[in-house]
Amino acid sequence: MPDIERVIFSFCSKRMKPMTVSRGVRPFNFLVTIGKNCEVFYLRTQRHVIWNLNYYTGEEGVRVGPLMNGREKPIIWDQPGWSMAERFNHVCDLFPDLKTDYLSFYSDRFDLNLLPLFRFLDVYELSLPGIMKNSSFNVELLNYFKKVDKIVLDCPRFDSNTQVASILTRYLHTLSITINFDINFEELLLINSRYVYLANQDLTAKHINMFLKIWMRGSNPQLRSFIFFFDGWTELEDLDCILTGKNFQILPDTKESQYVDSDGHIVTIHGGLEIRNKDGIRAIVEFKKDDSEIEFIVIDD
Repeated sequence: MPDIERVIFSFCSKRMKPMTVSRGVRPFNFLVTIGKNCEVFYLRTQRHVIWNLNYYTGEEGVRVGPLMNGREKPIIWDQPGWSMAERFNHVCDLFPDLKTDYLSFYSDRFDLNLLPLFRFLDVYELSLPGIMKNSSFNVELLNYFKKVDKIVLDCPRFDSNTQVASILTRYLHTLSITINFDINFEELLLINSRYVYLANQDLTAKHINMFLKIWMRGSNPQLRSFIFFFDGWTELEDLDCILTGKNFQILPDTKESQYVDSDGHIVTIHGGLEIRNKDGIRAIVEFKKDDSEIEFIVIDD
């Protein structure tokens, strides 16, 4: 039975639900929309959950459709007596082996006291988009999801510097920070994650130089990669400033180095600038002017 049909038949009766439970990889991607607020994307081995504006906890209709060339031909129905949480958990029960890989909120009107009703203990990635401007709500949300491995901060900076430091020092698999969540260089050094993506912050060539020197002295040993994205190259063209005071080796393009990226894939690098920390751990620095980024990658020798 196709997964879309499983969702539909499962709502027919209490007896039908256990008959429609399915495990394993989803052969086709599909979308379940609950009311106007909750969208659950089923993507092979994981689900992505997005909460939109105007959160409502009462009874909701359900729409199920394929993720092919948009959201055409959805199947829509309403049933009385079902709350948002009941519908969400009902659909999750149908695919018990899937984890909530990605969770994003687009409204600060979500009642945080209701979070336990939605069984979000398996969330891997939490995203706070730019529209989420309520600092206290965002902090509460992050404190609730203390076990997430990946956080995306596209929201404005928190009102409290202490709360900012608390998130930066959290040990995460991946931390992504955009220009909306501005941090200074001292706060950058607090970051304690394995994979870091930092976009459009007010950094200079001197800051990059200091960051590399501090790593070479043995700081942040669990760091695997740090990618800096910039709006433009500007003074970062001053590579001499970035490399001042460091022993480095320019590797030929024929020299291959490998590392494991944040998704667990083995990636091969050709060439680059090689540096080592005090323990002999090797890293590659790549300057990608066309992409306006600097990549710092720890190599898996």
